[in-house]
Amino acid sequence: MDVKGAQKGAIANTYDMVKNLISLGYDAKILHDKNDYLEFHPAGWLGDEYLAIPHVSMESKPGIRPEDFIVVPEVFGSIMKGMAENKFPSKNVVLCQSPEYIFETLEGGHTWGMYNFTDVITTNNSISDYVKDVFPMVKTHVVSPVVSDCFKSNTKLKQPIVAVHTRNQSDFSKIYKSFLVKYPMLRWVPFKDLRGLPKEEFADVLRSACLSVWVDDIAGFGTFPLESIECDTPVIVKLPNQVPDWAIEPTDDGIKLNDIAIWTDNVVAIPNMINSFMQTYLEDTIDEELLANMVAAKGGYIADKQKDELETTFSTMIEERIKEFKTLIVG
Repeated sequence: MDVKGAQKGAIANTYDMVKNLISLGYDAKILHDKNDYLEFHPAGWLGDEYLAIPHVSMESKPGIRPEDFIVVPEVFGSIMKGMAENKFPSKNVVLCQSPEYIFETLEGGHTWGMYNFTDVITTNNSISDYVKDVFPMVKTHVVSPVVSDCFKSNTKLKQPIVAVHTRNQSDFSKIYKSFLVKYPMLRWVPFKDLRGLPKEEFADVLRSACLSVWVDDIAGFGTFPLESIECDTPVIVKLPNQVPDWAIEPTDDGIKLNDIAIWTDNVVAIPNMINSFMQTYLEDTIDEELLANMVAAKGGYIADKQKDELETTFSTMIEERIKEFKTLIVG
């Protein structure tokens, strides 16, 4: 998808996957619709290391072969249908990073299997379980996103800054303006809206802040809280609709939220939570158990982990594709 230079976690993860597939020896490319896609290259906010990734557009009519794998994001149901109608000879795979988008362009009563998409790559088991519940005939593969190594702590003291990352500008305004009205004595505390910042600047602000806030109801994975943790920055998390694997842990009574963040299910409560945290920050009484749990949670989503999962996923799909070819030849 051409996001015109805007930051999108799903786009960042797609680029990471292609970069890591190339490092594993695969001939991987970013596929897009029009030749003008790179007018706003995501490297502008992702970083120059992504400039070398090759691109190909459907407008230039690339030759699609039976041995090719085409991976299509879940939101493009109409493109999946068009590929089926045009009898694409490739192995076609869905990349599902946000279940909220699955039915946005999919025709009523239709399934991915009807369009010859029988394999799905997801970012965590929570999404995988949902996909299999909706489409029982598909096979899912979990490939975790990467938390960039630019998100790291330093020895500098934290500043009284609240770094806020929300999908919608309205949520940022709601939190910030409500906080100013309710706690005028803390008007001097700066709130930094992280949306739209280049990755390195994004990481610098997050590293400096004493607190971060994340609101994204339709996120499928949500790297921002993990990026905060890597920067040693406590984070207030508004629970998304689909709770990701990293947020929960099993217990004898079922599951519970991991004690690595400050959780809420209500955006309205966040200004009060910021105020409470700022009091502990100013008094140097931040919960030591929370900080210790954050340290223990670091390093779980590195590039090597994604490479291993990509290698397993594509090796499996290639083996199955070869079996399909052999069956056709023998038949």
